[in-house]
Amino acid sequence: MKSVLGGHGIEMELLHFDDDDVWAVGPNWADGALPVVLHWNGTAWNQVKLTVNDHTALVAVRTDPVGGVWIAANPAQAAPYVLNLRDGKWTRSTLPPSKQPVSIVDIAPAAGTTRLWVHAKQGKGTSAIYELQ
Repeated sequence: MKSVLGGHGIEMELLHFDDDDVWAVGPNWADGALPVVLHWNGTAWNQVKLTVNDHTALVAVRTDPVGGVWIAANPAQAAPYVLNLRDGKWTRSTLPPSKQPVSIVDIAPAAGTTRLWVHAKQGKGTSAIYELQ
């Protein structure tokens, strides 16, 4: 078995949708470059180019039953957001402003819809649940 990431030591979040649709996302590369988004198309892994800044941790990737892909992002210097791929187009939804620092912990698409539940941590550990539509 050969690693597609070479020697980079990063944690990845994996999502298997079907045999020709697997996603992997991860936080910053160990050398400080951009976050990693990879897609398996049944033949090869390809790096997906997204508009994200350095020092943005990509912490979760999920699909919904109506064909969308969701990626949760925690930038170091801005509000957290989720990216949604639907019909070949990426859109971004930012969490509402907060007086305390917020980071996304996990995401869960609502079955049969385009809605997304977001579990976030505020301040020193207070949980908040958001619904994005």
